[in-house]
Amino acid sequence: MDFKDVFAFKSEKDQSEFSLNDYSFLVDKYNDHKLRLDENFNLKYFLSKSIVEIDVLDINDFLTHHYDYCENPEKYYNVLELKVIPTFESVIENCKPYQIGFGFYGEKPLEYGFVSTEGVIKKHAFENSYFENYIATTNKKHELQKKLEKIRSFVKDYINYKDSPRTSSLKWLAGPSELGVLVEELITKGYLDGPKNRGEINSRQLAKELIEVFNCDENVALTSLQAYVNPDNKKNKQAKENFEFTLFQYKNKTE
Repeated sequence: MDFKDVFAFKSEKDQSEFSLNDYSFLVDKYNDHKLRLDENFNLKYFLSKSIVEIDVLDINDFLTHHYDYCENPEKYYNVLELKVIPTFESVIENCKPYQIGFGFYGEKPLEYGFVSTEGVIKKHAFENSYFENYIATTNKKHELQKKLEKIRSFVKDYINYKDSPRTSSLKWLAGPSELGVLVEELITKGYLDGPKNRGEINSRQLAKELIEVFNCDENVALTSLQAYVNPDNKKNKQAKENFEFTLFQYKNKTE
């Protein structure tokens, strides 16, 4: 499973330090070796960043960024709950310093720290054994526990919000694509403003507020709406192809 729709990857518009690099180019670059990426490659990459690279003070921003820029937010939460949290728990329980070096059978060096082994592209720093050794030798077990608490809270907040009742009498009768694209266009053309994070519209928070305002019931899921209000998301771009309307740039009286 490549998890390309679950996490945020760097692009022309997204150069955040939180985003993952797309290393799938290595498969083409070494096509004469007939290599493939390790199973769950990008999941292991995400785990490496969250366990080793990201500071505990930045973990909430890191989680939110991937939510805001991934293509499948619902799946993202499932991966956090069913894959990421159990791995954190395992690393915390089993962390210990390793007395021997890390290595794969018959490995051959590639680039960026990757190696090939039995036709598969892997990286030592993406393995649980590396995480366990790193946490033990850097005395960061307590910090990793705090990160785990924040991830659990992040998932719990979403579950609680998803299940909370809506009280607004203003109901949205169409689907998430229509609402998302219309609101995103209103924001882009200057008719509306919305919640921001680091100077940009926070798609996650915007979707929450829209669902509260319009009482969307069951026909608009939070994760779906979040994708459609994000102009950088493929779902938004695809949905716009089904709309035939022109909205001119808004000019207020002072302009």
